[in-house]
Amino acid sequence: WILRAKTGWTGKIGWWVGWVEWPSGPVFFALNMDTPNRLGDLAKRQSITRDVLRSINALPTAP
Repeated sequence: WILRAKTGWTGKIGWWVGWVEWPSGPVFFALNMDTPNRLGDLAKRQSITRDVLRSINALPTAP
């Protein structure tokens, strides 16, 4: 599998969009979230999205 994605941030809203490439086909995702703690919230974009992708078996679980 290959994860391809792009982050973005307006100062108030952060996002992470992309897809996971699998031999069976891609799994697309988009996360958009408010960031009231500004820079303190930005790392949450990827951790939340990875948790959701793992929960639907779009990413392998950590060993």
